[in-house]
Amino acid sequence: MNQETKEYLLKKGIEQKNFPDTVYKYRTIKQMEMILDNFSFWFANPNSFNDPFDCNLSEINPPNLDDAKKHLQTLNIKENDLIKALDCYEQNPTELTQLVETIKEKTIFSKGVLSLSEKYDDILMWSHYSDYHKGVVIGLSMDDDIPFFVTPIKIDYKNEYEILNYLSNPHKSIIDTLKIKSSHWQYENEIRIYKDKIGLQQINKKAIVKIYFGIKTSNEDIDKIKTICKSKNLTHIKFYKGHQSYGSFEIKFELI
Repeated sequence: MNQETKEYLLKKGIEQKNFPDTVYKYRTIKQMEMILDNFSFWFANPNSFNDPFDCNLSEINPPNLDDAKKHLQTLNIKENDLIKALDCYEQNPTELTQLVETIKEKTIFSKGVLSLSEKYDDILMWSHYSDYHKGVVIGLSMDDDIPFFVTPIKIDYKNEYEILNYLSNPHKSIIDTLKIKSSHWQYENEIRIYKDKIGLQQINKKAIVKIYFGIKTSNEDIDKIKTICKSKNLTHIKFYKGHQSYGSFEIKFELI
């Protein structure tokens, strides 16, 4: 699928409410300053995630030789080369394991991932990713920079999952690896953006539409971020300040 088709499908997905128009990133004040400095977000290596189960689901072990044969046949390998490869895998099972690792490396661990959320007011998220409510949440409009948000995947939260088999069903295994997480993380309401490389990716500054300051964000830090935005002519951004809700465990935000 080419880039143009992906962008078209994303626009249709937003129009049909399959994806939200606005998604959110929880950040510290320092991280917010860096984002405003170059209008870029870091797409991380899946190996760097703090959850050891994330992008590391259980798979068939050891890999099956018949599955390897089917996989190699889909690659249109010549019959003589196919026989030699299968003989090698039979004599050296570690080579078969390495084949699976190579598939994973090329399709999963070479990708850059940006984790976003559908929510801006989750108490735990503010604690974990926004400096104990002293940071910010950035509201990003997907419709204002469609190329940046290609390709999004909504995380599917589960208690259990089907064991993966990268040789007999590589497509399903790859998709499951990228989108399935433990139900313990369900509160994050995560949407992930996948790119073909790891590192900084620039966003259209018009896509930064809202900045939410935490319950404990200092007036000094609020003024600092607002001043930076003004200096960069980001007059379209709306600013909000969080407060503890009276009588309930919620954060209420007021426009400032």
